[in-house]
Amino acid sequence: MELTGKVILAETGKIDTTLIVILHTLANDSAVVKEKPRYISKLDRNGNFNFKSLPAKTFYIYALKDDGGTRRYFSDKQLFAFADSAVVVDGKTKPVTLYAWAGKQTTQQTSSSGANPGANRPKGAVITTDNRLKYQTNLSGNQQDLLGNFIMTFEQPLRSFDSTKIRLYTDTTFTPAGAYYFQKDTTGKKILLTHEWKENTTYNIILDKDFADDSAGKKLLKTDTLTFNTKKQADYGSLQLQFRNLDTARHPVLYIMTGEVIIKSAPLTSAGFSQTLFLPGDYELRILYDDNQNGVWDPGKFFGKKKQPELVKPVDRKITVKPNWQNEFEIQL
Repeated sequence: MELTGKVILAETGKIDTTLIVILHTLANDSAVVKEKPRYISKLDRNGNFNFKSLPAKTFYIYALKDDGGTRRYFSDKQLFAFADSAVVVDGKTKPVTLYAWAGKQTTQQTSSSGANPGANRPKGAVITTDNRLKYQTNLSGNQQDLLGNFIMTFEQPLRSFDSTKIRLYTDTTFTPAGAYYFQKDTTGKKILLTHEWKENTTYNIILDKDFADDSAGKKLLKTDTLTFNTKKQADYGSLQLQFRNLDTARHPVLYIMTGEVIIKSAPLTSAGFSQTLFLPGDYELRILYDDNQNGVWDPGKFFGKKKQPELVKPVDRKITVKPNWQNEFEIQL
């Protein structure tokens, strides 16, 4: 008897050929954790698997990333998939599609506070300490994106931050800007400036000497001024997408991507999407079917109340947004 099917990554709609498909004959969920499978199939480059010469039995189907060489499910951070129900192999079995996911990763920060700053230095070397607060900005060519926040990123988390000691001005006359808001993010390593930017305008940020210090006690040595310009509206293109065969009942969310980075995420309540100003570039499109309508992709859950992951469908057609142009595309799903 034969059993065929395919494994797709739920979060991206792509293929990972390092996954393997395994079959168990025990209905107990713990079998995929405790038992070594007898039946194993690798994926081809298109994500297909094929079991041949199977006995006429009932099987429980799983796919997993065999990171530990055990062919078992040992972590919710491991790529994993399961079929909703058992499959009876009887010569009439239809192909099975599995959707693999891994739990959301958490970022761990490591501290070097216990390191010896003099370790591995030549004997007699002079040790200098740089107490300056260092940061980088997200400016591109010293230009601020009209659509985004200004962001300062620091080497170490900030220990203190006083938003009254950082101010925003416009033009060479240093005219106080309209409403703006400086905020430290949850990591403590970034400060975000939210403001309704004016196009083709010079802005100045004045940082008082003691506006902030980091976890190492570093601060500015003197008051600092950052000067930059905003982009022009002509630097952007307008974007209009019209989707064919879009099922709005499945709560679709549009992802506009550069590589694996989501540039824009937007719920689609109709077959169209438009944005007056959009950064020029080459983009890929994906559609998230957002079952719980929280706006983000959610992984599945195997143990307890079984739940399949939300699905993301890649769109075959890529788009190129040109500056100072009405970019219109019809997308067939």
